[in-house]
Amino acid sequence: MNQSNQNDNNSQYTWDYLIPENNNRTAILLEILKPYLRSDKNVLEVNCGFAPLSKYLLGEINCKLTGFDINKQSIAYCQTNYSNENASFEVLDDKDFQSYTPNLDVLIHLGIAPGNHITESKTEPITSFKIIKQSSPNTIIIETSVKHQAGLQKLVRKINSMNQYQVAEDQVYTFKVTKNNFGNEKFTNALTRRIMVFTKIKKPEPVFSLTEKLLSRIFEKINPGAQATDKETLNLGFGFLYYSIARIIKPKTTFVFGSQQGFSLTCFALGIKDNKFGHLHFVDAGYDKEKVDNNTAMGGIGFWQEENKYKELFIELGIDKIVSVHVKKTQQFVEDVISENFQPDLIFIDADHSYRGFQFDFELYEKFLTKNGMILFHDCLVDNGHCGVNFGVKDYFEEKIQNSNKWESVRLPIWPGLGLARKKTDKVDYQNK
Repeated sequence: MNQSNQNDNNSQYTWDYLIPENNNRTAILLEILKPYLRSDKNVLEVNCGFAPLSKYLLGEINCKLTGFDINKQSIAYCQTNYSNENASFEVLDDKDFQSYTPNLDVLIHLGIAPGNHITESKTEPITSFKIIKQSSPNTIIIETSVKHQAGLQKLVRKINSMNQYQVAEDQVYTFKVTKNNFGNEKFTNALTRRIMVFTKIKKPEPVFSLTEKLLSRIFEKINPGAQATDKETLNLGFGFLYYSIARIIKPKTTFVFGSQQGFSLTCFALGIKDNKFGHLHFVDAGYDKEKVDNNTAMGGIGFWQEENKYKELFIELGIDKIVSVHVKKTQQFVEDVISENFQPDLIFIDADHSYRGFQFDFELYEKFLTKNGMILFHDCLVDNGHCGVNFGVKDYFEEKIQNSNKWESVRLPIWPGLGLARKKTDKVDYQNK
């Protein structure tokens, strides 16, 4: 856009009243907008002018800020006053802006203009909407003079048409000019402003995680072994029980010992997630049966040695905030338990399947159970020596748990067996575990 008709350097600039030092506008804007400017990483200001929020954004928020404007004087001001490695200000007509910002957190467009001045562009709302549509910012901040709202209203209609944003703020404010020596007296018509904030509509989290899509992902990403599953019908087998037990018991703290690739812990974690509270601690030594004998690895494939891989899996399945992974032996983890004073409501044992190994895990960790806490254990139907492996869970269950005066228990008679045990009490308090 041709700027040859603009006032020269010896004349008063039309928009000097908007320089932050000449008014109290910045303080008013921050009072309104601070709740919406929190830890934002990427901020884009369209037709930024003197960018009155920049010191706050670059200082307290420490964001990456990009601004552009057709006017050389305002951009020179920004480059001088907001010099920062995270700041970029450019002289550019908004209709020529082509940059695509896929990770945009906030779009700011203050002073949407009517387009009747040499330094204004009638395309302003179109440019902002194009950026919004492409980049999908989390927050949109737009503002205009109340006497010139046509551009803002046009942009609002376009934002509403997306059905992705809601109005979080809609205010009218008036700022004062602290210096009154400007050649342009028409600025008094622009001191009363309307500012709007749009935030993304938060979709309610589903009450039930086990959608067909998620079940497909579980089978795609995890190869469950000996869990009575059926991939063709998306039947999680024991996995449905793990999920249901977590929903029924509503554990605050869950321990899961051992899993080849995360099937059992995923199913427990999804139940915990749908409870809206609770955390799961997963413990596995990380052994690989290709590198150590299978009696030591117990089917392990070294999956838990690759942190990036399992973290990526947890994020995809939506359980990354539910699960903490401890790559260590269960006897090492007990030191963490003691130091942190964990009291699990639910324990699942599928680690060392030998008689001694299972005995160690069961007898040590049952001491930490909360009142009415439950222990589940896998492979309690498998005979010792099956596939050349030392299986002792079945023998321990039949000798120490099944007919014990201490435990009430049940064994699901479906291969390879799933055992459930809870300490006997005179009266089970289901409301206060």
